Amino acid sequence: MMLSLASTILAGCIILLIPETAHSSKYPRRSSGSSVATSGQTWRVEILSQLSSVFSDSNLRSSLKKRSVLLLLLGSFLAAPLQLGTGPIFIQYYSKRYSKTIEEAGYMLAIRGGLTIIVVGVLLPALSKYIGNRIPNFQRDLVLAQASAAFAGIGYFLLGGPEETTISGLIILSLSTGLGPLGRSLISNLVEPTHTSQVFTIASIVEGIGSLPSGPFLAWLFSQSMRVGGFWVGLPFFFLACLGVLVLAVLCLVKPEPYTSAETH
Repeated sequence: MMLSLASTILAGCIILLIPETAHSSKYPRRSSGSSVATSGQTWRVEILSQLSSVFSDSNLRSSLKKRSVLLLLLGSFLAAPLQLGTGPIFIQYYSKRYSKTIEEAGYMLAIRGGLTIIVVGVLLPALSKYIGNRIPNFQRDLVLAQASAAFAGIGYFLLGGPEETTISGLIILSLSTGLGPLGRSLISNLVEPTHTSQVFTIASIVEGIGSLPSGPFLAWLFSQSMRVGGFWVGLPFFFLACLGVLVLAVLCLVKPEPYTSAETH
């Protein structure tokens, strides 16, 4: 786990070294002369210098200090385990709890996969267009993200219930598919265009850190639920349902904050 964490952070730092290619006319590209290493500098000094220049950017720091941006990063951390609930742990859970074969459990996931395509390809674009004609884009994405988090909570709660609610749980859970992209869209409305990819990279690092302990923890919850039995057999999915509710609570605190440049003060 520690190796995975180190690899995630290292990969994120490497991506942060990539300069922005989309610079607005209001914030012209900085001269690259100061960032070029002299012949006597080593690659290590150059990398540290590049990272230092990234985090010393006052506009980037001001963006990361915004309350809504921090809340969205927290939401990304809490939402990271939600994508694990319909993976191998669901196949083990469904096959053991209901004495089904692995193939039958796979068919259930295939149903969700088909529904996900419909949600992403048809439902979300249609809803975005319908709601976008009535409220601003930020509010539209926020409403859709809150609905996705609510669907995640309800869907996972139903997955942890009796077999009769499994299919309905998968259907409702498929409606939460857009949670990740909607979170990115909200972030892009809160930071300067010249810092969007860097903040996205930081959000990806946060998601990676949040997902690393989730797999072992869900596996531990699954083993405990099998040992306890009864209502608590669905414990891993009840935990994920609680995370969905927490993400919804965090998103309810997010407010629009137009970005401002530190260079204008």
